[in-house]
Order: sequence, then C-alpha cells, then structure tokens
Amino acid sequence: MYEDRTLRVGLFLYEWLEAKRPALAPNTWTGYRASIERDLVPASGGMLLLDLRPKHIDAWVNAQLAAGRGRTTVHHAVAMLRNALNHAVRTWRLRYNPAQHSVPAKPHAAERVCWTPDQAAAFLRHNTEHYADRLTDLFEVMLGTGMRRGEILALHWSDVYLMDRKLYVRWTLTAVNNGKIHLGEPKTESSRAWISLSPRVMAALHRQAALQMAAHPDGRLDGPSPARTASRCAPSGSSTSSANAPPNSTSPRSVCTTCATPPPAS
Repeated sequence: MYEDRTLRVGLFLYEWLEAKRPALAPNTWTGYRASIERDLVPASGGMLLLDLRPKHIDAWVNAQLAAGRGRTTVHHAVAMLRNALNHAVRTWRLRYNPAQHSVPAKPHAAERVCWTPDQAAAFLRHNTEHYADRLTDLFEVMLGTGMRRGEILALHWSDVYLMDRKLYVRWTLTAVNNGKIHLGEPKTESSRAWISLSPRVMAALHRQAALQMAAHPDGRLDGPSPARTASRCAPSGSSTSSANAPPNSTSPRSVCTTCATPPPAS
C-alpha cells in the first residue's frame, strides 16, 4: 500500500481537479474549483491528506449548516470531496475514504409549477404587443418545444428541418463563470433528440429565417454549404425532404438561429 505522507489536502484537490478537466463540462469544472477555493481549502487544505478524518468533515458540515449555509451547497461540496477522496483510495494515497459517510442528505427539489396554456398565451401575446422583437420568436419556440435555454440558444439551421416539421437538439450554449461562452454537446444522451414542431413554432422559425435571409447580402442563410443549409431551411418551402437523414454533422458551421452568428471552429 502506497501512501504519500507529505501530500496536503489542498494540493491533492487541485491535482485531482486538473486531472478531471477533460471529463467535466466547463461549467461543472468551474463550479468544482470555486467550491474547492471557497470551502474545502480554507477548511482543511493545509492538513496532511493522511490526517483527514471523518470528524473533521462532519465538524465542517455542522458548522456550515449552523451558520445558515444552504444544504444543497454543503451537499455539493462534500459530495465532490468524497469523489476526490475515492480517487485517492483508488490510487493508493489513502487506505479509506474519510468522507464516505459524511455527505449530508440532499434536500428535495421544490415542486415545479408549469404555466397553463392560458398563461403561456398571455405571456406570448404581451411580448408580441409590447416588444415584437426576436425574443418573441425565441420564447415561442421555447414554449412550443420544451427546449432548455442553452439548447435553443445553440440551435443552428443545419439542425432545423422545416419541410419535415422537426429539429434536432445537438448543441447547448453555456456561460462559464458568467463570462466566456461555451458551445458544447448536451449533458446527457437523452437530451440529443428529435422534436416535432407545431404550426406556431414553424411560423416563428420561418420568421427568423426570413429576417436573417433578408439581412444577408446574398439573401441566404450563411454556412459552409449554403445550398444545402438554405434549401433545407428556407421559408420558401422549396426543399427536399430529409425525414430519414440522420444527424451526422459533429461540428456544424451553419449560423445560429437566434443571433445569426456561426459557432466557434472546433
């Protein structure tokens, strides 16, 4: 059994986090780092890894909850610590995981309340009457498809099949640390899915296509293969059916349906 008798908790956590970077979504990695710097390093970063005991972790949990910290925040911090220490056990830096039984129970999520059809219609009507901007169509598509905010902001014309009345969710857009914008794949496999389009959603997408084509010098939706993209998504309706075409583009360069800008090159 190999044990590093000089390694301290803080250094180990930073090393573990850097090793995890390729497997984590940018937002997740940033959140882990913030938790390490804000909570775990001040609490036990200077302690030798071999000296860390359940009593130290339990004392921190109790102190945080007594001070009014959110139970979800404390749960996430200790759950991450447990994952990191599991890695320490697997790599023979520890004999056992002192955080194994210290993770507080995660509180139940509040019940989500969905709008009724009348409430959704009132919201869309208000946007149309008082704003009548691009966000009106964006909200129309969100409500009509159930897509997440990041998914709809990352939607590109190469994944919109107007003639077939469906679209494919391939990308999601996130703001890392409320700053850098990151375009990546959805978090779960089930999020990559075909979605059928209602007449109202179709109309909103047609309006966006028309606006972007009118703004383009050549009157088209820009991209690496303009003919292929425009023929599939043009509001004129003159496209070849692609109902059986699998989504095979892993790095589309077509423009965003919301802001008409291309995604970053891979």
